[in-house]
Amino acid sequence: MSFEASGRRAPQPHDLPGDIAELASSGLAKGQPIWERLAVYVRQRNLDLRLLLDGYDKRRRGFMPLTTFRRALACAFSQQWLELAMTTAEFQLITEPYLTRKPVARGDPEACIMWRMFANDLNNYAGDVNENEAFFARTTKTIKQRVEYSSAMTPMDPVEREHATREAFAGQCGFADDYRREHP
Repeated sequence: MSFEASGRRAPQPHDLPGDIAELASSGLAKGQPIWERLAVYVRQRNLDLRLLLDGYDKRRRGFMPLTTFRRALACAFSQQWLELAMTTAEFQLITEPYLTRKPVARGDPEACIMWRMFANDLNNYAGDVNENEAFFARTTKTIKQRVEYSSAMTPMDPVEREHATREAFAGQCGFADDYRREHP
């Protein structure tokens, strides 16, 4: 089977989906600037990039090599990474303010990026719409109400308050049965 050469360049390992014309798609916010497209996917999928990118920071310092960051970002957006259609120029645009150092001479180590600052800025830009925070705020409020207004509505001493707090929290998390068996 023979193929005709169409003058296209073969995709390279460091190419991003937006660099390859054959991967063109009609995703959300098509035609918008890259920050807006990223924010749309963060809001749509309810992503917390701080949690998703944290697993790639092996030394827990808030920095990671640029190639690792590219891979982590692709994994964070998973199937929507192709729809995002980020080009290499756009990737350089969003990472440039967060670079710690740029390689100057041949043989210099790869540039690192301050991924925590990037994730915080993107979450803030997206409006920090995170249902987990709202859920935990509701959970905390419910626990406080259960502790403050116990069934008997009588004042509690500190030991009873601690026991009620643990029981309420265990009930919210689904561990109530285990807790009750251990603390009759």
